[in-house]
Amino acid sequence: MTTTPPGAAAPMNERLSKFLFGLSIFVCIVAVLLTALWFYILATSDGWVGFAFIVIVPWIAGGALLLSAVPSAIMYFRTRSQRDRRSLYLAAISSLSLGVEVLATFLAPLRHAC
Repeated sequence: MTTTPPGAAAPMNERLSKFLFGLSIFVCIVAVLLTALWFYILATSDGWVGFAFIVIVPWIAGGALLLSAVPSAIMYFRTRSQRDRRSLYLAAISSLSLGVEVLATFLAPLRHAC
């Protein structure tokens, strides 16, 4: 990867790579917060919060996959940059963990659920 001198504009690929890495970190933070909510749902067996989790979180996981993991994968296979690989791993693992949590919530016995 080329480095740019101070004061010069960075190439578009480098700026896009940095943006995608920041977006992947944001997705990872959101996934950690939703995982904390998931633990709350399982600890309290709250059916209505579990229902809301099952309805809303797949959209968040799909958006994370579509807006962060796919562009990171494209960037990684083009440049083979270490930052793009980390971005891809962060986004993909976050989306996968949210999907598994939704399935586990769907299968968990919850009180007062529909």
